Amino acid sequence: MVKKPYRTDVAALDSMADKWPTTIVARSELGKFTGGILDSRTQANLDCKPDKDSIPRFRMNKKIFYEVKDVIAFLKRKIEFNQAESGRVTCWKKSDTDKIITGSKTNN
Repeated sequence: MVKKPYRTDVAALDSMADKWPTTIVARSELGKFTGGILDSRTQANLDCKPDKDSIPRFRMNKKIFYEVKDVIAFLKRKIEFNQAESGRVTCWKKSDTDKIITGSKTNN
């Protein structure tokens, strides 16, 4: 089995928006929309602690929705690709002062 390399550019995030059929995404569909990067339960927890870095949302009936452009902007702020360090990619960063979580591209 050949492992696919990580895409190390933000164009991958922009392509998510191009492939999505509407301009809004339901919270329950966040996992599908982001390919598993952001789960609906995680986002629900983040919504409970609104701050300057939260995704603007709106409610219709009992469902929560986000604009696709806002989700992409949120991911671009949170995901930082590290091209300087060969073989590693930075996965998630809460803020500039938080510890950065990194993972290897291969399981060595």
